[in-house]
Amino acid sequence: MDFPQLKAWLRLPGEGQNVSIYDIKFYPYSESGNDPIFAAVAEREIYICKPVGKSATSKTNNLEVLTILEDPDEDSSLNSVAWSVDIDTGEPLVCVAGSGSKNIKIFNVVTGELVRVLCGHGGAINDLVTSPVSPQILASCSGDYTIRIWNLDARY
Repeated sequence: MDFPQLKAWLRLPGEGQNVSIYDIKFYPYSESGNDPIFAAVAEREIYICKPVGKSATSKTNNLEVLTILEDPDEDSSLNSVAWSVDIDTGEPLVCVAGSGSKNIKIFNVVTGELVRVLCGHGGAINDLVTSPVSPQILASCSGDYTIRIWNLDARY
């Protein structure tokens, strides 16, 4: 059995140490032909990255960190990421959650601004997913034994 070849890799920068990466998701709303963009969550940071061409010293493609967003909650430990889109502006949103905080935080990737915080879970949040047909609908599950469905449209 043949396994796929490694295409690209990146070690995320930490404060003098390696950083554990807990979740990664590709941006699903890109137009065909655009470079794939993805978000990875590690501790309090959200890394927005894309693949770039090969360097002179590498046999694999490299990855470029486009921006790093930081959860302002010092007790947060992010373990889940999901993509959405601002339905008014079309700008990409990244939804993140984890342990420490019982909230879901939504960042505008273009501006870096924390645009919304969703409160309601009574325990650590284990996973997030947006609807494949309605990116403003977000589902979350938590250690409080609940699944919650959220409407990210600011009018609701």
